[in-house]
Amino acid sequence: MLALRIGMGLKAIDALFEVIVGALLFTPMKLGDIVDRFCRAEMFDHFKAEKAANALQHHAANAIHHSTTGMAVYLVIHGTVKLIFLSGAFWQKAWGYIGLVSMLALFVAFELFHAATRHSGFMLFLAIFDGVLAAMAWHEYRKGRKQTHQTASFSTTSMENS
Repeated sequence: MLALRIGMGLKAIDALFEVIVGALLFTPMKLGDIVDRFCRAEMFDHFKAEKAANALQHHAANAIHHSTTGMAVYLVIHGTVKLIFLSGAFWQKAWGYIGLVSMLALFVAFELFHAATRHSGFMLFLAIFDGVLAAMAWHEYRKGRKQTHQTASFSTTSMENS
């Protein structure tokens, strides 16, 4: 199912992003250096872009100040677990589908809670996306199980007739 593969690909990109950002949060000064170098680039030498560069530096400094080791650990573990389940489902392993559907169900519950309590349209969009992806993954898992059972029963029947 192409739609499932595309959705899993988007989730994999998100998971990689989480792992990278989480790793960068372990070394907040490196993140600050990246933003600082970006802001000092030639494209920010123009007067109009100076305000944007200052705002970016200010927000990066706040993000670095408020980042914690706990958030970094969460992002790295969360992204890694997502990648493991996505790769299992991609290779059509039963444990990958089960893990992916379970994880997505938890995400949907979390996202719906935040959509309701914070009136966030974006979280509602994520909940719908994750819900559809979970339904597609469950469908593929069930389809794979049905084919496995049909193949097994065919083999057993063929042996009995011989």
